[in-house]
Amino acid sequence: MRASRALAAALACAAVGLSAPARAGDFADLRYGPDRLQSLDLHVPDGGGPAPLVVYFHGGAFVGGDKHPCAPQLVAMLAARGIAFACADYRLAPAVRFPAPMQDGARAVQWLRAHAGDYGLDPSRVALMGLSAGAGVAFWVAFHPDGADPLSPDPVLRQPTGVSAVVTANAQATYDPADIAARFRTDRLPRWLAQFYGAGSTAELGDARFRAAEADASPIHTIHAGAPPVYSWYGKAAEPLPADASPADYVHSPAQGDLLAEAARERGATLTLRTAADTGGWRGFLGEAVPFLADHLGR
Repeated sequence: MRASRALAAALACAAVGLSAPARAGDFADLRYGPDRLQSLDLHVPDGGGPAPLVVYFHGGAFVGGDKHPCAPQLVAMLAARGIAFACADYRLAPAVRFPAPMQDGARAVQWLRAHAGDYGLDPSRVALMGLSAGAGVAFWVAFHPDGADPLSPDPVLRQPTGVSAVVTANAQATYDPADIAARFRTDRLPRWLAQFYGAGSTAELGDARFRAAEADASPIHTIHAGAPPVYSWYGKAAEPLPADASPADYVHSPAQGDLLAEAARERGATLTLRTAADTGGWRGFLGEAVPFLADHLGR
């Protein structure tokens, strides 16, 4: 009851100014936090009334990548349906470690809600997209309890983090070495995974001090009944992984999607799994993802 009241109060707070005309246009490098990487670009389409919003997080193994350029074809397809689009940067390892990138994703959502009236956005209709590591950010935000703190002195942190839907491309189902060994039959781990957790090497990731973080970061451990519906796509056709697979083999493999779909079934969550073989490639993916988002955003 307390959580639902906090969510309602935060949404009411964010809704101030919704009667104002939408500020259609492109807005670059809006700062949602003090770090230089805590910034986002926002496109608001022409339309009547507050626009629903999709927030996108880039890939780059948590150590690289940025929001430029941010899927102009996707921007246009969403704009045609009256949906605004934000592309957010987030802090990267090794300068920060988990959960900082994920917390940045949550704060970006909160900042956009706090400023919804300034940009003609509807704070009650927000969905997430993410590519690879950015999918991990999106899943963490979507699968964790709402982060609104109604007593925070920071008005941004009073806003909710809950979303209506999630779309991912080439997502990792797990960032847990134990899962990788058991499900992908390999102990070969990418260097960036150690940097993500603040470990000195991948060999350290078996230490007990990382266990809680590895579980909390991994979508298969946090997906649950009642989580937002997910559309998860992989750019390769499904095929068996080789024994002793390298990170290049398994990080973007549809086997990750199989693992995620299995966890969703076990927990009673809603997940649609697709591959390039199903959609005919990236364009086909967007052709399915945009209607999925529009349906769940009510536009």
